[in-house]
Amino acid sequence: MKKIVLVHHSNQLGLGGTEKDMLLFCKYFRRDVFEVHALTRRSPVPPHRVLLDRIGSAFGRGRSVERRVQHEVAKIRVPDFIRLLGEDHVHFYGRRSLPGIMRTLSPVILHVHHSGVSEPPISVPEAVAGVPVIFTINGFGFEDPTPQGRRVTRVLFPSEFIRDKVALWGKGDPRCGLLYCPIEKPCSRDDLRKDLGIPGDVFVVGRVGRNADDIHDPISLRAYKEIESEKTLFLALAPPPKMVEEARAMGLRRVRWLEPTVDEVFLSRFYNTIDALGHARSDGETFGCVIAEAMIHGKPVVTHRSPLRNAQEELVGTTGFVADQHDWRAYGGFLRRLMGDRGLKEKMGREAEARALENFEAEKVTRKLEGLYLEELAKRGIPVPS
Repeated sequence: MKKIVLVHHSNQLGLGGTEKDMLLFCKYFRRDVFEVHALTRRSPVPPHRVLLDRIGSAFGRGRSVERRVQHEVAKIRVPDFIRLLGEDHVHFYGRRSLPGIMRTLSPVILHVHHSGVSEPPISVPEAVAGVPVIFTINGFGFEDPTPQGRRVTRVLFPSEFIRDKVALWGKGDPRCGLLYCPIEKPCSRDDLRKDLGIPGDVFVVGRVGRNADDIHDPISLRAYKEIESEKTLFLALAPPPKMVEEARAMGLRRVRWLEPTVDEVFLSRFYNTIDALGHARSDGETFGCVIAEAMIHGKPVVTHRSPLRNAQEELVGTTGFVADQHDWRAYGGFLRRLMGDRGLKEKMGREAEARALENFEAEKVTRKLEGLYLEELAKRGIPVPS
């Protein structure tokens, strides 16, 4: 029997959690049932915008510099998708080529990872006209009230926070549901301490995320300053430029910066290196992939509330600490408790790992998604390979 053609779409295949979620789903789908394809825009950022920001950054214009840094990682996961699926299963489209690509692929299921707003491919009638089943993972809870938006079969939110506090329009809509993001088990048991020259008795506070100034929050740096000593280190992977500037302005000495990477073994070794994740994001989280990754590596998380989104509090639960917005003194106190009480740190780490394995483990979450697919296919009488 012919496999089910399944197409997953994201606007870009960059450094963000959305793209990583899509990659993990594609990795764990059953290949005996699904023929998996990835679809993305050929130019995540319009070429004229890239050129203007290159010129602006050459003149030191702050916003242009910030955007140029983001442009550089907008396609960083493309090689990973090609290695996983094969070059003939990763597709790039422009404004005019999308309908033709969709007709050629002829998917039974189209799954779009997006913010919820009306945009391609769903907003292009001729691109999705023949698709029987359309799923979305609606990361930000925005509503698409257009006729094309009503064509979506299932709308999945990545956290209870988005479902219950943001997407109020979805209450009572039978299409809407919850699916946590997939998080992979550790890829390595090794750490980076030897490679980076970090002694075993140094307490390492880790930071990992996108290198974007617009999401930077200084709370973790200010908290770290409260505990900094020769026996501590703030280790940041892909730090935003503002973070580096502020650390310098604050006179922090025990900090180290690592370049952005999507190497899963390196990332796993990074998590194994740190004693706690010092999470900080000015607009909060819709889920919080880096939080869940630290948890599945057995690390306690210290984070903070945000005026916008607070799924980080939902993820951490009782396995970490959550400071109030801007309360860097409380945040620093949580770091000090973990640094001074090894038993507490290890206990919270074990609880974090157990919580992550139960709720976020990639293969388990993917099987849940497959079950939802099969439900919708059965409703339409579409046969599935057994």
